[in-house]
Amino acid sequence: MLLNFINKRNILFVSLLLIVKILLPSISFADADKIFKENNKAVVVVVTYNAKGESISQGSGFIVRHDGAIVTNYHVISNAEGIAVKAGDKVIEVEGFIYMDKENDLVILNTKRKELPTAAVNNKDLTL
Repeated sequence: MLLNFINKRNILFVSLLLIVKILLPSISFADADKIFKENNKAVVVVVTYNAKGESISQGSGFIVRHDGAIVTNYHVISNAEGIAVKAGDKVIEVEGFIYMDKENDLVILNTKRKELPTAAVNNKDLTL
């Protein structure tokens, strides 16, 4: 009797695990698709150049303020002499840095473009 109860309990537990495993990826993909659709116009490509003007690195980033603040990774720009940002078919010139954190691999670039589409950042405590 006790063995029968344990087996039923194990079967129930394993069944629940399988249901969760099957459902969670679809929920995650749905969320990712929604996030992409809401923010894809704010995603950019950051291209870095050496002193000769040759491309040496590229990475992604996203626009976080309408006045041109763009977040990317420090390692993308760390050896750059020049930086350009591509947003769709436009090239945006970088004026400098708003914030740089090598340890956390984070940089916020300042650009000359204004009125840019921004990514939705839903943290009321975050100010850039």
